[in-house]
This record gives sequence, C-alpha cells and structure tokens, in this order.
Amino acid sequence: PGHRSFPRLTPPSSLFHPLFSHLYTCSFDRMQGYYEAKKQWTGNFTWSDGQELVLNRRYDLKKQIGHGAFGVVMHAIDLQTGESVAIKIIKARNAYTAQAQREIRLLQSLRSVSWSPPQSWGGVRLSPTTGSRPHQYPRPHSYCDPKLDTENTSNVVELRGTFMYHQHQCLVFEMLSANLYTLLERVDFHGFSLPLVRDEGAQ
Repeated sequence: PGHRSFPRLTPPSSLFHPLFSHLYTCSFDRMQGYYEAKKQWTGNFTWSDGQELVLNRRYDLKKQIGHGAFGVVMHAIDLQTGESVAIKIIKARNAYTAQAQREIRLLQSLRSVSWSPPQSWGGVRLSPTTGSRPHQYPRPHSYCDPKLDTENTSNVVELRGTFMYHQHQCLVFEMLSANLYTLLERVDFHGFSLPLVRDEGAQ
C-alpha cells in the first residue's frame, strides 16, 4: 500500500522491426564515415592517372607535376593556343584562397611595372657607382616608372590567367623547368657550385 509501480521500459532498439533497426544502423555508420572523411579531407584537389578533365573549358589536364602545402601543380594543354601550361590548384580552404589572391595581385603588380632608379634627387645627381647615402634616395614608389612588361624583361614568372574550379583558386602559369627545391633534391641538399649559381642567376 502507498507504493506506486511503473511499467517496465523497453529499449528503443527492440521497438523497431529488425529490418528498420538494420537500416538505422547502416545510415548511422554511413554518417559516421562521412564526418570522419570530412575531418581528414585536407582540401586538396584530387587527381587520378588517366583521368580526363578540362578545366575552365580550356585547360586539358595531363599529369601532376608538383605539390606543396598550398595544393598541387598540374601540367595542362591550353586548348586555345596548344601550349603547355602549369596550373597551380590551391586547396579549397578560405585561408589558402585568400593567400592565393594576394599572390595574384603581387604577380600582376610585379609584371606591370618596371623600376627606374632616379638620376637626381633634391638637385643632387646620384651615381650608383660611387654610391650615395640611403637617405638621399626617395622612397621606391615615388620614382616608379609604370610600363607594361611587353618584352618580358621583369624576370618574373608569367601569370597567364586565373579562375575558380569547385572552390579551388587556380593560377595558370607559363611552363618552366625544375624549381630550385627540385634541383636541391637532385644534389642531396649539398648546395650548388658557383658556376651553376651564376647560370641560375643569369636566368
């Protein structure tokens, strides 16, 4: 007397038909797998050998030729010109995209101006051979002579275009040879000889 009894609670899983319980478990496993894969995804553009893909309706990808913290570099054929180009495909992450857009502005700026040292400053003729005190020179932007680099004299890599592909910022460059890091790998990071340094410097 005075004691209330409660009905026995049945575990939720036993309330479902076995088929529904199985489907529920499979869906849960798939969702777990999705979130695990999402956490492990680095944002990199993925490529498989033999894959056929044309980016921006113009660049036919051929093979991966480089990679780094920023993303990957692909060799491609420009279908409009028939030339080989290198496409730097940035990771689909906001921070990397912002950095790539700064790189684009910097490269465009470097190739759109050429720097001309001043012949005189404040009535004093400047001589680069004898040297002048640093404070006699104006700030660089005050004697910048803007000229288009039509003759390719800036010695800055040519950025031929940019576009977005599935949240990947893409930069299209002229195709060049091996970079300095690759050359260092070839000599086991022992450094370069002086004649090689001179050759690279001339380039």
